[in-house]
Amino acid sequence: MIAIVGATIGQVGIYMNIREANINQAIALVRLKKEINHQYIKELIKSSIGQLSLNRLKRPVARANINLEEISTILVVLPPLDKQKEIANRIQIIRNNVNDLKTKAIQTLQQAKEEIEKIILFS
Repeated sequence: MIAIVGATIGQVGIYMNIREANINQAIALVRLKKEINHQYIKELIKSSIGQLSLNRLKRPVARANINLEEISTILVVLPPLDKQKEIANRIQIIRNNVNDLKTKAIQTLQQAKEEIEKIILFS
């Protein structure tokens, strides 16, 4: 699924549940063939290259949008499936590392604030 209207244009989600779900006109449903890795396509669309492709299609009206026909014109670099999986996995590892570092940074900042408060209060 790709957001195609408003401030969220270009955001991507994957729905793998077998339960039926509803979307509205602000979301483009993209069905992929079995030989295409969902995570790879998600990361490709989220990349600067994918976002540039979407931005070129965007119409700057009161509420920016892209139509469904235009979504189907986006060119996608499609390496062999094993390479798609490798790329998607490497990106996921990097994202996990970034999230871990963010968490550690928040914890370190909180510890620093507590230390400063102790110094101020007990000096």
